[in-house]
Amino acid sequence: MMRKNDLDDGLAKEIADLLAHGIRQVTIKEMKRAVNELGYTFDRYFDAKGICTNLTGKLAGVRFRGCSLSLRQMDNGISPFHYKDARRDKNFEKLQKFRGTLFAVRNGYIYTF
Repeated sequence: MMRKNDLDDGLAKEIADLLAHGIRQVTIKEMKRAVNELGYTFDRYFDAKGICTNLTGKLAGVRFRGCSLSLRQMDNGISPFHYKDARRDKNFEKLQKFRGTLFAVRNGYIYTF
């Protein structure tokens, strides 16, 4: 059975690993501002919270609380990854490069998009 302390220990290990790999820790507000500048926003209705488990590497088996944030285009609310109707402009290219470069921690969860 998993204990709360196991998740807290896993959270600390995951944060340390992210920072060691050059992933920058910011606030959710800073994360939102950065995606807003590219013409995107978060649709918090679709937050995907859960228990994440590292499957490989030195942290294999380490578990932590995670939340994946859902992105939407600000002008029409469509997912930037929609196969047909999403924009494919320079801001989309910047967003693609930007993903995975930062994370936030709030209420015991690691937030990414």
